[in-house]
Amino acid sequence: MRPSFVVVAFGAVVLAHAALADCSPLKLVTSVDLESTADGHVHYVPVQLDGKPAKLLLDTGAANSTIWQPSAASFGLKSHSRRSIVYDVNGRQSNQEVITSLSIGRLTGNDIHIALAPQGLEDGDPDGAGLLGGDILQNYDISIDFGTNKLDILSPDHCAGKVVYWPQRPIAIIPFDMPDGAHIVFPVTLDGKEVTATLDTGASNSTLLATIARDKFNVVAGTPDTTKVGAVNGDKTAIAYAHTFAILSLDGLEVHNPVIHIIPDRMSQHFDTRPQIGTHLNTKNPIDNQQMLLGMNVLKYLHVYIAYKEKKLFITPAGTPKTN
Repeated sequence: MRPSFVVVAFGAVVLAHAALADCSPLKLVTSVDLESTADGHVHYVPVQLDGKPAKLLLDTGAANSTIWQPSAASFGLKSHSRRSIVYDVNGRQSNQEVITSLSIGRLTGNDIHIALAPQGLEDGDPDGAGLLGGDILQNYDISIDFGTNKLDILSPDHCAGKVVYWPQRPIAIIPFDMPDGAHIVFPVTLDGKEVTATLDTGASNSTLLATIARDKFNVVAGTPDTTKVGAVNGDKTAIAYAHTFAILSLDGLEVHNPVIHIIPDRMSQHFDTRPQIGTHLNTKNPIDNQQMLLGMNVLKYLHVYIAYKEKKLFITPAGTPKTN
């Protein structure tokens, strides 16, 4: 079921100047301050669930918004069966959902169906109540300035390409695809070679498949310049290695010396056609040619505007936090 929201209080704010004859000016629906960890790798959206304050991890890599089971219990939300199943990389499944009101700033909706995540996914997230994913985000334009920790939600109905309302900086404009209707997939250039990346604000680190690292970049896990950094999603049989590349280019906007985690391809072991959650859950409906996740260790230096309807990313360097 597609979430349905309304704007309460003062309505949308017009950000652009006069509208052109055949299109509308940019309209701000609501704006909230994100709460981030000290390293800037995790960003939470303050929300209200059933009228009670909560935090959801901002996760463009998640196909569906979800609630952790302990959080649902603590908020007194009763679970119900759902037609689709969500599950994690270890095969744990959930066919449950909760129905609740959800408010993000002045944007509010009632009877919102949110998937209940499989038990255990909350283990790595002691602060949040769940994920805010693509099923809700893609109904709007989403502007995220990770430098100032500001999330703006805007109407998708506006003049094409007329979205940069913040101070002008060098800008990358990148068309993207949504091959599965949820994940944002686009080309980037890494050390002069093109790879296919997925925008994933729910991933603490950017990742590259080990097969792509080896075949395209001659980067081999376990060598002195590609060292072990831990397990992928807590799976001790799936080891991640870190490698520092020279330049990551986003339509000419360059990030120098990005650290990318080299990970094994475990997705193809679980092919299935059932709907899935992204980022923290394994996909059983894999995205063809997904080679890289662009995660928060890179994104935290950027201001990213996602025009879902237009299918374009507008990316500039992040803003500077205000000092008292």
